[in-house]
Amino acid sequence: MADDKKPYEPSLEIGGDADVVEQDVPNTTKISVLDVVATAKEPIPAIFYTKGSLAGPGSMLPSVVILAKQDSKEPNTVYGPYVETEREVDAHPDTKAQGLEISLIDLGNSANINPYDVTKNGLSEALRLGAGKPGSNSKEISAALVIANVEGTPTSKFRKGIIIGGKAIQTPLQAICLAQGQGITWFLPDGTPGPHFRSDVSQPNSGMRMIFFDGGFALQNSAGVNVLIAWNDNTVSLCGQRFSSVEMTKLKTILNS
Repeated sequence: MADDKKPYEPSLEIGGDADVVEQDVPNTTKISVLDVVATAKEPIPAIFYTKGSLAGPGSMLPSVVILAKQDSKEPNTVYGPYVETEREVDAHPDTKAQGLEISLIDLGNSANINPYDVTKNGLSEALRLGAGKPGSNSKEISAALVIANVEGTPTSKFRKGIIIGGKAIQTPLQAICLAQGQGITWFLPDGTPGPHFRSDVSQPNSGMRMIFFDGGFALQNSAGVNVLIAWNDNTVSLCGQRFSSVEMTKLKTILNS
């Protein structure tokens, strides 16, 4: 950091001076990334810092704006931000490497949103993927999120796709929230859609539930009452009565007669 650094301006700090951030938001430097800034031996390229009180009501005040436009007449690729992190082969086994971390702190009372209300006042969210922007006249976008083997080799794969931490969700039944008619589809190797499942439920308190438990799974009505239970020992409970596989075969024969 140069000795003739310009005086601090609230909306912009160049040179990585964490003291200003710490003064305005105490204990902020306890966050790992800013702790590095606060204790670094060498200058940090930049801290982008802003606060809502600098803008008027209804304003949007980003800390960083990155704009990219693809207008080439030749085949190429344009990126907004491109982040690359590499963990070396001889790095200590206890080291960690993260491509990008977004940490959100909410000291108030966040709004409870759902698939039909994603712009409610008072919301707080760690990541938003938006299609277009007001007035952009955007057409359909290929995908919101893609997990890909960019290198294309057998070893360059993610061990897992998406992991939701065991203590990360306040309401476990809402780890993934979908709107009516949205579902999950499996694709065939030729790229055509295959099997899928979805919900077409449109009325409150009319949706069925499927619950897996040790030794089987249950189909429940909207009140949580078991309608059907399939057990791992090849027995089935139907409306409170348990049947063996042999008995179910006999029942099927009777129903089909």
